Amino acid sequence: MLRGDLNTPNPPLPYAPAALSLGVGWLSNIEARTRALAAQIKLNPAYKQQMGVDKGIVPSAGAVALSVRAIARPLSRVDIRVKRGGYAAVALDSRRGTVWEEIAVLNAQCYEDQRAPLVAWQPEQRIQGYQGNACVGDVSEVIAVVTQP
Repeated sequence: MLRGDLNTPNPPLPYAPAALSLGVGWLSNIEARTRALAAQIKLNPAYKQQMGVDKGIVPSAGAVALSVRAIARPLSRVDIRVKRGGYAAVALDSRRGTVWEEIAVLNAQCYEDQRAPLVAWQPEQRIQGYQGNACVGDVSEVIAVVTQP
């Protein structure tokens, strides 16, 4: 097209690819099956903590620490990205004013806070490990997000 002859018609547009379909015998939901396998391995009486570290089932002693990062979006939305530091889930807390409140329990790395801030330059967020329906371990650093009420 760039150096073609004048008045040469354009080539036909490519066709959209067909929808992804799994063949017979293929299983979906890889994450759930992987978690089930990890749980089955942990139930084995011969299982040791170091085996879990070697297989990547549990974090090692030098594991990634909890961290939270936020990106301000239009209409006072805040995209929150977390590193769970080896926890299966983390509790996301937000401070709007003087009181911390738990706004979500996350088992994924992303969350969108759609609440409008009470005061410009806030809210502030932090995360903490979450196990057995309770917060455990250290609290992450506190981050502030610049948004408009």
